[in-house]
Amino acid sequence: MIIKYESAKIFFLKTLSISNGPVNEALKYRDELGNYTGKDGRGSRVPVNKTNLESKQKIIDHINSFPRLESHYCRKKSKRQYLESKLTIAKMYELYKEQLTTLNEEPCSFYVYKTIFGSKFNLSFFTPKKDLCITCTRYDSAGRPEHLKEEYDSHIARKNEAQQAKESDKQRSIIDDNYLVVTADMQSTLHIPVSGVGILYYTRKLNVQNYTIHTYKPPHEAFCITWNEINECPTKSTFITRKRRKLEEQKDGQGTEELMQVLKNYKMPPAYSSPLPISEGKKKDVNNLCAKGIIPQELHLWYQSLPTSKDVVDRILEPDVTEEGEEEVVD
Repeated sequence: MIIKYESAKIFFLKTLSISNGPVNEALKYRDELGNYTGKDGRGSRVPVNKTNLESKQKIIDHINSFPRLESHYCRKKSKRQYLESKLTIAKMYELYKEQLTTLNEEPCSFYVYKTIFGSKFNLSFFTPKKDLCITCTRYDSAGRPEHLKEEYDSHIARKNEAQQAKESDKQRSIIDDNYLVVTADMQSTLHIPVSGVGILYYTRKLNVQNYTIHTYKPPHEAFCITWNEINECPTKSTFITRKRRKLEEQKDGQGTEELMQVLKNYKMPPAYSSPLPISEGKKKDVNNLCAKGIIPQELHLWYQSLPTSKDVVDRILEPDVTEEGEEEVVD
């Protein structure tokens, strides 16, 4: 049973804190039972500053045009992918504006581009990491607990002693012709081809590794061992085994030349019987760069001869978690 009560209009409006409009609208479109039959007009007007679906799709298509890689060390169920380390959201937006300007279209704001990048994609920009030390990593990951502090402090003390010993050895090698200090390191992954042309941001590139060997004794000779992904060794630990070698040195300093000759003549056996294939997508990208003249003509034959496989997945190679790198001393 519905009980109806009469109320003064002004009292009713002030109690609900509304104007005459909603009441008049309700009375105008009520049926015989008093139910409202009009249409709800909320949301029917599109704000003038709202980004339309077509403009949003162009931003999505532009972000999708950048090649992405899976991290070699991501969790199995992780869907996160990575963009080239030289890219930033600001750089991507500048390329997007250039693209829209070429088409004589008005680009959306940086805020809209950044919002879509963060809400529609699970992407990050790859940042090369330094080699990690097991002891330091374990100590930091555990929250620096007391029961690991003694081991950590002892580890840091050994590290400082090693640094001091290395510096002492370097100084000795300068004045002692029979003493040689050799240091070696792996450079962060390089990419080819290299150019300032904007199209390179949209293409996959070949990974190149560079292992360097340097002698501290003047004239400070250095050697670079480079290779690319079609004949690569995946990690530093599989590339070279550290060895300590005792050299028979003469007083006139010929031992240094002997070591240099050993390094120059040493031939590492091949790890693979044939070149490793690259992904079909990467081969398509480099062929496109050849067709557009971005890659010099004299290099086309080499790029076009690269083997491919549909089973190859483009991945980011990250450093192993190993003990801190040691620079070897040959004495």
